[in-house]
Amino acid sequence: MYIRSLEVEPGKHEASSDEILAEARSWLEQEPLAFALFARFQSSSGVRAKRLVIPASKVRSLQGSQERSEIFLREGLPMLERVALRAIASSGISPEEFGSVIFTSCSAPTIPAVDVTVLPRLGLRRDVTRLPIYQHGCAGGVVALGLADRLSESGKPVLLLSLELCSLSFFSEDTHASGLIGAAIFADGAAATAIAERGPGMRILGSRSVLIPETEHLMGYNVLDNGSHLRLDRELPSAVLTEIKESLPLFLAEHGKKLSDVSYYLMHPGGAKILDHIEAELGISRDQCRWSWEVLQSVGNMSSTSISFVIRAFLDSEECCDPKAVAGKSALVLGIGPGLTVQYVLCEL
Repeated sequence: MYIRSLEVEPGKHEASSDEILAEARSWLEQEPLAFALFARFQSSSGVRAKRLVIPASKVRSLQGSQERSEIFLREGLPMLERVALRAIASSGISPEEFGSVIFTSCSAPTIPAVDVTVLPRLGLRRDVTRLPIYQHGCAGGVVALGLADRLSESGKPVLLLSLELCSLSFFSEDTHASGLIGAAIFADGAAATAIAERGPGMRILGSRSVLIPETEHLMGYNVLDNGSHLRLDRELPSAVLTEIKESLPLFLAEHGKKLSDVSYYLMHPGGAKILDHIEAELGISRDQCRWSWEVLQSVGNMSSTSISFVIRAFLDSEECCDPKAVAGKSALVLGIGPGLTVQYVLCEL
């Protein structure tokens, strides 16, 4: 199966690290220890600028669920429609040919999922199979890519949509460490990908999802009366690295490859710490996964949408501008999400 097209769009408002820090100083004016911790998190996060659908100053004043939902629909749906139309147009596939649509988002648990508003505007068949994905969190984009690969085996192309406005999960009253981390790194974006049985494009060789037992407490959201609050545990990197070290070589071996055979690593940019640890554990160079760093630094963490930005940055890079130079080389797409789950997709150029 092949990635025939991939389109992305970040939030329209850029917030520099200085602007984010200034907003945090005002937000945490009465809690100097929390501000000091936020400043430390921001400095070490790897995020140098974020892209948001509303100005950073307005994020700080967000009220209840109704306002957040209204912003999600008003700002997010046009973004999703634009990237979807571009992805369909650049894929060379007629809209009515698509057999399935996968939609990922963990920042708007609406019923029905918001893709139902966009799909009629795309020219797709009314009986297209819809698969909204919510609870895979940050790993959702990689999960969806592997699932799209399987669904396209039916012979019908698959459209993969993603919309994450993670800034809307900010709560001013949440000054715990996890809330501060989320405020430092979360951002907004949309993406659309067309997957088909035939190329051209980057070929998907296979995928694997691995659940790490008894780790559900390490990542997720705590659902409280005033909304869902980010949950992160300091043991998360250790649990993830132990699993990757064990399961990744087995996954690659099923495709006749070793770690040394993978030329490029396209990883979910969850934060600088986790990227640093994976690099060290796998013995890979910064250059082999620099696109994850580029997205983290310039856009921020957009949960399930982030991996599409990383793949897009890779496809736009100098390496991929010379098809002969990269022909036959392997790229590993890697995501980490609540569960904990580790998601792999192996691709070939």
